[in-house]
Amino acid sequence: LFPAGERVVEPDSVLQRSLLYSGGLWQSGRFIRAWLRAGGHKPLFRLHVHLSEAETLSPAGWRQTCIHLAQMLRINPEVKGIVGASWFYDPGLVSVSPHLVFINEQLQGNGAFWFYSHAEGANSGAFARSESRKNAYLEGRYTPCSFVVVWPRKEALAWLQKEKDLR
Repeated sequence: LFPAGERVVEPDSVLQRSLLYSGGLWQSGRFIRAWLRAGGHKPLFRLHVHLSEAETLSPAGWRQTCIHLAQMLRINPEVKGIVGASWFYDPGLVSVSPHLVFINEQLQGNGAFWFYSHAEGANSGAFARSESRKNAYLEGRYTPCSFVVVWPRKEALAWLQKEKDLR
């Protein structure tokens, strides 16, 4: 693993092909599109967030993490893109934790793809630091779901160039 801002990164991961089957036909089509955009399913940089670091997540830190990752893609041309899997990427998270919306907003409109993986239960990491998410789950208002986000190399590098142009 290597550090990248608020995250740690596994440098030689894959895009799990099980996503082709786990979310219906619509997701299958999007998966094939993401696979083609990335130029394959491996190798990819896989993001990890450790719960001990979750309290430090911030919009500025996440942006810096994305910059570091895109820079790493630039100097590692064999890497096809970036992948992460977590309840952090659940589009439904905004309803119970709007302060975490920046995680998905950073990638939306910049070429990333989201894929449903599975629903999580009462032992989800989503509850480790949040009583409000736990209460929403117990009241039936929220079920944490794991989503996989894929940011193909070309799109991440285009975003990095836009960021440089804005400075």
